[in-house]
Amino acid sequence: MENVLAFFIIICPILDIASFLYRNKFETNYSISTFIRPVIPAIVFLYLFIKKENKKRVIITSSIFVLYALIHIFIYKSMIVGCSFGTVVHETQYLVNYSFMILNLYIFREVYNQNNDYLLKKSIIISLGIYIGLMYISILTKTSSTTYIEGIGFKGWFESGNSISAIFVMSTFIIMSFIMNIHNKVYRFITFSILILVGIYLVTLIGTRVGLIGFVLAVLCFIGAQFFEKFIKPDQELVCVKYFSARPNNTDKALRQNAFFQANKDNPKFRLILGKYLRKTITCFNCGYLIQTYEEKESDVRIATQIVNDANNHLCDIAVVVSADSDMIPAIELALQAGTKVFVFFPPFHHSNSLSNISTSRVINLERYESRFRQCLLPDIVHLKESGFDLAIPEKWKSYQNERDNGM
Repeated sequence: MENVLAFFIIICPILDIASFLYRNKFETNYSISTFIRPVIPAIVFLYLFIKKENKKRVIITSSIFVLYALIHIFIYKSMIVGCSFGTVVHETQYLVNYSFMILNLYIFREVYNQNNDYLLKKSIIISLGIYIGLMYISILTKTSSTTYIEGIGFKGWFESGNSISAIFVMSTFIIMSFIMNIHNKVYRFITFSILILVGIYLVTLIGTRVGLIGFVLAVLCFIGAQFFEKFIKPDQELVCVKYFSARPNNTDKALRQNAFFQANKDNPKFRLILGKYLRKTITCFNCGYLIQTYEEKESDVRIATQIVNDANNHLCDIAVVVSADSDMIPAIELALQAGTKVFVFFPPFHHSNSLSNISTSRVINLERYESRFRQCLLPDIVHLKESGFDLAIPEKWKSYQNERDNGM
């Protein structure tokens, strides 16, 4: 169903143009696309209705809405006077249009509901690109219709300037909400280019207040969101830090790691969850030499199970996953379905496009925050409260830290 709805979004500009050209050619209020457009949402709705276990709520809600529509038409008909603009047929068309919009909102929420929204976002970008591309073609070829009968503004091969303004503004809001998470440079450049062309058109060419004010509001909201996102809300509390690792077989590494674990265990919010290392034999492709190495096991599964457990038991409102492993996606999807927000932080010099697209908020790349890491370093000597023992920073880590300090 996700693919069907994505296809529906992409062909919308084609249907809009077909409707406009057909109506103007044959001077009618109806077109082929008028009947084609509802088909896809109607099929998806029927599929969801048949598949849905609890049909009672849908039936009751639909019945109430139909009853409202009948009462609305009855009241409208009783209030019509000689100078009234419009007829019962026109009012019925408005109700059908609004009902179609509500139906679309329902099916998109049911189908996507935070699942595979990457496809949804991509289809919106493609659709907006088609819209704005055709708009500029109509203007450059001087075949565009005017927004107003006075000859002001350009609305291309589309029926209504205000409608196309609303489509562009809403698409701009949606795209701006995730554009900073696009890490593919070509993809991001294309998206930014589309937004720039849309902005120029809405501000200078279409001639509607909806386009001008809407685009300005979209830009202001984007700037405000980027600014305030950098601050932690005062009502947020760090509940727990779950650290997943495994004990290495190398003695020196194990001792340094153990010192780190012991120093952090004094913090009541720190929880250590260990996997294990298993010996693995790999073969050199060039010479055939067998190499003995070790592979960390179980950690990714333990992370996934903890994410799902915390979400389903409502142990937190927000989960911050510090990982670039795309194997986390199924667990994050389940957490999102349970109502938990999931923020993804990438470890230094690691990245995953798939994880970028599923994060509730803009992904944080931790290599950009070295100064914050330095502010959170443990002291060189940590006194353990329970044992009374003093832990010192391992010499290798201390020398590395000094090298970093001297290099700055």
